[in-house]
Amino acid sequence: MILDRVGFKERLYDDKPLRPEQVQQLMEGILDYCENNGYPFASVKLDSISDENNQLAAEIFLDKINS
Repeated sequence: MILDRVGFKERLYDDKPLRPEQVQQLMEGILDYCENNGYPFASVKLDSISDENNQLAAEIFLDKINS
C-alpha cells in the first residue's frame, strides 16, 4: 500500500487532526512515490471536504495515470 511506502502510520493519527503541513507532506510523499514507481503523471487532491464538529474533514484522492 502506498501509505505504508511513504511512512504514514494510520494508527498514530486515529481520531487526531492533521496540521496542514502534515497533509501537504503526505500528499507530496504520495506523488514522489508514484513518480518513482511508474506513474509520472499521477495527481493527488483533497476530495469530499466537509465541516464536522468545527473541524475540516477530507479524503485524499489519488489518480494514478501511467501515460
